[in-house]
Amino acid sequence: MRSLIFAVTLVVMGCSSVAHAQIGYGYGLGLSDTCGEAMQNIERHGREAEYLYIQWVFGFLSGYNAATADLTKKDSMVSAGVSADTITAMFKNKCRQDALKNFGTVAVEIRKELEKRKP
Repeated sequence: MRSLIFAVTLVVMGCSSVAHAQIGYGYGLGLSDTCGEAMQNIERHGREAEYLYIQWVFGFLSGYNAATADLTKKDSMVSAGVSADTITAMFKNKCRQDALKNFGTVAVEIRKELEKRKP
């Protein structure tokens, strides 16, 4: 039995991948980045940076939906039925309007706009 456990442990350890540390440009995302910085990062790093920012917005919306549903005991999916492309376009448009605006503030504005659209 010990031999079997040891063999399985070796196989699992051998199959695990090695993670390498990387310097990320998304540190403090939502707290310190302005829209101008976000747009510059997207220009420099392309889809990878865009994905990082948009995923932050999606996470913010999901957290808002979950917290609101828990507090009100009602369905509060402000982003239900809205495509990722629409939310991405909303983010880019709002950031292009005011480069000095905080990125997190834009996420709140998107949430408020989606809430108004909710049937």
